[in-house]
Amino acid sequence: MNFSSAEISSLDVSPKKLPSAAAWRPRRREPQFPPPPDSPSVSTHVSIGYESESRDSSPDDSEVGSSRSSTTLSRGLVAEQDDATFRDYVLEGILLKKLHLQLHGDSCGGTYMVNCVTTKKPIAVFKPADEEIGQDANPHGNRDSERVDQFVPGTGYKREILAYALDYDRSAGVPQTVEICIHGKLGSLQRFVPNCTESADHLPGRFSTDLVHRIALLDLRLLNGDRHGGNILVSSVAKAQHPLATSEAPMLVPIDHSYVAPSGFADPELEWLYWPQSKLPFSDEVRAYVAALDPEVDRGVVDDILNDEEAAEIVCATTTAIKIAVSRGYTARDIAEWFRRETLTQPSRLEHALAVCRRTLDDGGDIDMEQFGEQAGAAFPVR
Repeated sequence: MNFSSAEISSLDVSPKKLPSAAAWRPRRREPQFPPPPDSPSVSTHVSIGYESESRDSSPDDSEVGSSRSSTTLSRGLVAEQDDATFRDYVLEGILLKKLHLQLHGDSCGGTYMVNCVTTKKPIAVFKPADEEIGQDANPHGNRDSERVDQFVPGTGYKREILAYALDYDRSAGVPQTVEICIHGKLGSLQRFVPNCTESADHLPGRFSTDLVHRIALLDLRLLNGDRHGGNILVSSVAKAQHPLATSEAPMLVPIDHSYVAPSGFADPELEWLYWPQSKLPFSDEVRAYVAALDPEVDRGVVDDILNDEEAAEIVCATTTAIKIAVSRGYTARDIAEWFRRETLTQPSRLEHALAVCRRTLDDGGDIDMEQFGEQAGAAFPVR
C-alpha cells in the first residue's frame, strides 16, 4: 500500500508539540570546583598548553549532557544552564587557569579532556576541527580519511553539535554540545560524566528497551555511520536519577557523532541492531515522539548547522521513512534492515528509493519527497 500525500501531511507535526521530557530526563551530577574570583585580574591572552595524557592517569572516556536553563558563572558549573553559560564558564575557567586541556591518548582524532586543575577530574570534552581524522594537524598522525566524500574532514565537530540539536527534548540523551573556540581552535565542547563504561562490556539484554529505542531512532534519522559498542556508554552515576534507568537497566549515554548526516548515502553502523530490544515494538510514548517529528524542520536544522543541502535532504528522507514505519507498527530492526546494505557493494533498499526519487539535473537534481514517501509507504505497508 502506498503512502499518500494526505497521510504524509497528517504526520508532519511541529517539534514544538513533542512530548515533554520532564518525566524521564535525568538530573545531572556535576563536578565541583572553586568558582572564579569575583574580580579577576588576568591578561586576556593566555597560552593554553595541550598536555599529553599519561598512562597511569587516564580519564574516563565518557561525556554527559545537561538540560537547558540559565545560571550565573559566580555559582560555578551546575546542572541547569544554557549553552552560552556552559561555553562561557569553560572559557573563563581556562582563562583563569582553573581548567586545562589534556590530550586523550585513545582517540583517533584530537580529543581533549577539559580537566579541573584542583580536582584533576574532567568536566567537558573538546574536539577541534583542525585535528579531526583526515586533517594535517591530527595529533595521532591520522591524516587520511576513507570517507571524505560523505564526511568532509573538519566538519565532524558540526555533526557533534547537530546530533545534540536534533535530539529534541533530549530524548536519546545526547550530551550538551556547543561550538567553542579555544586558543584559536574552533571545535565542539561536550559535557562529561564520570563512572561510565562502554556498552560493549555489558550484556545488552539488561538495558531499558525505551532507552535503546530512543538512541536507535536518532541513529536512524541521522544515518549514523559510527554507532559501535564503544560510543554508547553505560552510566552508573545517572542510573538512579533516570526513571527509565534502574539497577537492572542503567542509563545509556550516546557520544561521538562525527559521522552522522552524511552528504549523500553512507551505510550506517548500528551496534544496537544486534540487541534484543531492536526487535521489540515501540512504546506509546516513543511512538508519540516520532509522530511529532517534522522532516522539513529536521532538514532546516541540518542545513543551518552543516550548510549542506545533500545531508539535509537525506535526513529529511530518513525521518519521513521512520515516521511511516513507526506509525504502521514496524520495529527499529525492520527500519534498519531497509536502510542498511546487505553487502558492501549491494545498494540498500533506502539507496534504491533515493535514486528512484531523485529528479534530473534539469529539474534541480534533488529528491522528490512526495514520491519518496510513496516508496517508503510501499516498503512499510499497513499491517
